[in-house]
Amino acid sequence: MVLGDMEDAMKIQECPFCFLDLIIEETYFKRLLNNVLDEDYREEWNKGGGLCPEHALMLLNKGSATGHAILYQDLIENWKNIWLEGNFNCPACERIESNFISSKKAFIWGIKNAPSFKKRFQNSAGLCRKHFVRVYEGLDTDLADLLLKVQEKAFLDLNNQLELLLRQHDYNYQEKKDTKAARSWRKAARYWGGGTEKKWRF
Repeated sequence: MVLGDMEDAMKIQECPFCFLDLIIEETYFKRLLNNVLDEDYREEWNKGGGLCPEHALMLLNKGSATGHAILYQDLIENWKNIWLEGNFNCPACERIESNFISSKKAFIWGIKNAPSFKKRFQNSAGLCRKHFVRVYEGLDTDLADLLLKVQEKAFLDLNNQLELLLRQHDYNYQEKKDTKAARSWRKAARYWGGGTEKKWRF
């Protein structure tokens, strides 16, 4: 399942690990908001002090006012203990971190043992900065070289698009504008910011 999701991400030129993060976030938010009265979910929510700023903003776009009211009422009633102790453990972040460890192992296994997965990765847009650094760490020489080659190829292609974008903005440019090049700056920023928002996709 993990390898299949990663391949789906690579088909649309997304960082496969960001794609998995999105699946985890969406699943967690849905379960949290559908189970606001469940003691286990609320205990985890309170123990972690709610969500980190990034995930708290993401959650605002989900669910109903009632669900949010129940969750945040718990936090507000205990805000002094939570804020003064400062032990914040975002449940969404914890799930993502736990998943990354197993996903990295699956990714390495796929490259070593599944030729179609390896080929898909070789033709992909590589990884975002955050996940590249974390995946690269501790790799054997062959896998590290492969990761570098895929990233270099992706950046060479992207840089060509950026060059075309800059030429298209020259007043002497007479050819038809390339829409992929016009969006290339967004793709470049995504490597540093991560995520899978469709509006930034090629």
